[in-house]
Amino acid sequence: MSLDERSTRADGPLEASFGDRVIALGLASQADVEAAMRIQQEALAAGRSPRLGEILIEHKILSLEQVEHVLGLQGKRILICDDCLVQYNA
Repeated sequence: MSLDERSTRADGPLEASFGDRVIALGLASQADVEAAMRIQQEALAAGRSPRLGEILIEHKILSLEQVEHVLGLQGKRILICDDCLVQYNA
């Protein structure tokens, strides 16, 4: 059973993390996602809070379209505040 098939089963959506879905879809390797997660942890320690998708885009591992696709599978999308231009997933 594929990830997409499991995520649409009648018993509810598959609760896979963004990184897990990226790997399962073959969009990035486990090593790429782990490296991005290390960068994310370093940024958090420095007071910044980049999302994993942002980091993967910055390092040219994923495109914006790929990130939007994975977020769509999670029932999320990127929103941008008109006032401050902060981006967040909802």
